[in-house]
Amino acid sequence: MAQESKGRTVLQAGAVLISKLASSSLPLIPDIASAVTETREQIRTAFEARLEDHSEAVDAISTFKIALADVRDSDLPVVICVDELDRCRPDFAIEFLEISKHIFDVDGVAFILAINLTELAHSVQVMYGNHFDGTTYLRRFVDHAVHLPKPDRTKFVDHLLDSVGLPYIKESSRFARIFFNEFVLEASHIGLRDIEQAIHHLGIALKAGDSSEYGHGVSVETLVSVLMIVRIVLPEVYSRFIGGKASDLEVVREMTRIAGRSDDWWETERSNMVTLSRRMAIWEAILIGCGRYLGGSQQPTSPLLEQRKSESTDKGNGYPNAVIDNYRDVSSTDDWRYARALALIEMWAFDSER
Repeated sequence: MAQESKGRTVLQAGAVLISKLASSSLPLIPDIASAVTETREQIRTAFEARLEDHSEAVDAISTFKIALADVRDSDLPVVICVDELDRCRPDFAIEFLEISKHIFDVDGVAFILAINLTELAHSVQVMYGNHFDGTTYLRRFVDHAVHLPKPDRTKFVDHLLDSVGLPYIKESSRFARIFFNEFVLEASHIGLRDIEQAIHHLGIALKAGDSSEYGHGVSVETLVSVLMIVRIVLPEVYSRFIGGKASDLEVVREMTRIAGRSDDWWETERSNMVTLSRRMAIWEAILIGCGRYLGGSQQPTSPLLEQRKSESTDKGNGYPNAVIDNYRDVSSTDDWRYARALALIEMWAFDSER
């Protein structure tokens, strides 16, 4: 009961402190423009009132610190954890650090800040200018810094696939697994939160899909996996692609750029690329088929297909030939499967006649 009473004392002192800080947030000197029209007595009265508010705020801070020091256990510190401060508005984040450093500077009280220090330093620069050293500024608030190791993204993806009921996608031969490894895991611009959201979306789409294999061509599961990878890695390009404003060739070139490869990567990276080449050829063929489905009569030809035909004719390359051969198989895919896959990915109402 004694500890509970001390806790109430801290809360009461904190409430008084907040009210005093709020009332003293105005500057001590009145606005110059308005001061011109005020009498000398009014200026003096306003100044004294502000000064009194400031003095009361200082007293409130002192009272709060005493109450906080009294409530903590003699053997254990009071630990306050703050997460994702770097995601807050720059002005809020900086003000929070300033006030916390001033108010909670009490023996036995410790702050743990789980932050991306680089991002928070950028927030400081937003406030004070690009030439301001945000990292040095932040060190005045941090006594000890512990740098956590980078997470294992492969294990993270495997855990997420298990959590959404898709453990079979972890198999090395699966389309989604290969493209996660090739594009998502290595893409520095894709954060763990983005990957988590994408896999949950993939789980919903595949769970809601029709697993039956009647009809012709590529399965809905494969179509969803292929298109979802593009959506994860290049959401803007994907949106333009399904909206008919980006070609299949543009999608492939952008995906290749993300992977850090040249447009003719199959010529320069022959070793250890057999499995990837086979899957990439099928992936390109599926993009060709999807692009022609989306374009309908308005896109009777495919820029990507024409590019691969040109390369096959001029150079006799095996990879362009593989894309062309795979498209012959993909071209038999029923239109309803494309419609179904896009409906699952975009959460559209399914329209088999689209």
